[in-house]
Amino acid sequence: MDSIEQEIILGKVEIQEGKFEEASLRFKQLLGTHPNNAEVIHGLAVIATQTNDLENAVALANKAAQLYAAEQYWSTEAVA
Repeated sequence: MDSIEQEIILGKVEIQEGKFEEASLRFKQLLGTHPNNAEVIHGLAVIATQTNDLENAVALANKAAQLYAAEQYWSTEAVA
């Protein structure tokens, strides 16, 4: 497991524990180095939802969904 995967797991645990400020900081730091990582953006969408920042949550969720779709496309193209 690489460093980003570990950080994402820690962020998810922080969300589950209701530590939204800590999780937000963690995911924002990850976003700085991994701006197109769907899991990082999804984590921020979950935090936005939990903190009632619904407009931002929708925008982040849409971006994460687009990135997930692109990842799926490219992974199936590699197999074809």
